[in-house]
Amino acid sequence: LIQSLKICLNTSLYLKLKMRVDYLLQVFLCETAMCGRFYHPMCIAEITLRDHDKSEQIALAESIKKGEGFSCSMHKCWKCGKGEVKEERDLQFGICRRCPRVWHRKCFPA
Repeated sequence: LIQSLKICLNTSLYLKLKMRVDYLLQVFLCETAMCGRFYHPMCIAEITLRDHDKSEQIALAESIKKGEGFSCSMHKCWKCGKGEVKEERDLQFGICRRCPRVWHRKCFPA
């Protein structure tokens, strides 16, 4: 009985660790040229669709897992949702050092 209990516990621990490692390895590259950032499908779905319901986030995560591309949150202003215009000072991006967010200089939070 004790031996079978040890095997059961070891198997359970092994499966938990395997699930965690599989999750950590399941990251996908942003399709924007020269970006180079990787994200878990559900993480980027929650960030990108922050104002949408959970079912839409899950649908996006599933499409990313199937190989459909995505553009990460580092390519659109967090406040207004528009892209960077490098030639205009107010429309250049400021980047958060702690999270995957960018803002135009004019949109940057105080």
